[in-house]
Amino acid sequence: MPQEFGLHRLSDHELKRLLRALHRDVFTEQITRSALIEKAFGHIEAHLDLIVGRDVPGAKAVVIAALAERDGVRGQGAQLVYCGPAAPGTRSRDFLDQVRDLLAGATKSIEVYGLGVDLGARAEPGASADDRTLLRTLGALMGGRDVKVRLVFDARHLAEPLESVRRHVVDSFGSYRALEVFAALEARFRARVVVVDEAKVWVSSGELTTHEEDGFIDVGVVFSDSAYLRALHEEWKRLVDVGVCVPVALPAV
Repeated sequence: MPQEFGLHRLSDHELKRLLRALHRDVFTEQITRSALIEKAFGHIEAHLDLIVGRDVPGAKAVVIAALAERDGVRGQGAQLVYCGPAAPGTRSRDFLDQVRDLLAGATKSIEVYGLGVDLGARAEPGASADDRTLLRTLGALMGGRDVKVRLVFDARHLAEPLESVRRHVVDSFGSYRALEVFAALEARFRARVVVVDEAKVWVSSGELTTHEEDGFIDVGVVFSDSAYLRALHEEWKRLVDVGVCVPVALPAV
């Protein structure tokens, strides 16, 4: 293959956008050049020789492997995440888009800590923003994938926390297979944390659905650190054991 062609020429953003399209079944049967052009990938079609002619599962495997290889090369490096008023020279980008890109590459597990259930006029000041849009995106990404998902909601401000979280999840997901849900009753999440495949961590004090036009400046980081993840999971187990976070029973499907 000529050196000027190949997945190595594409950015992470382009590869993840392609992976999201594959997960959403935008393509059917074999991947063809005409289909790539038709589905708005014509500008990178020349670099996709490795997936042209493959079926959708095979194409997914190639793109996921390419992204995983890049993560391995980056090692323990950290990447800034930032969302604020858009201005020349800044790296601002909606947190919702950042998290969607991170979730798109998941192959084994997803953990999201600090999700919100906003009751509108009934919500207390400081309540977490409603993350329904993110949940629906996550539900779509789970389709056809054997991915275990843990969702943890801020629920201390809710009058009926367990029932409110239950309704919120039922409204957002068509299936609860491999889904476990918890509600934080005795404490509030100040940070938002997303963990993918027990390897990559996205953490910020900003809401997961923060947009550039919201007028806030929020910063965070994406990194891989096995020691941090061990400590996070040990602390999570303790919070469940002492009843700070409790499981939410979902209806049978």
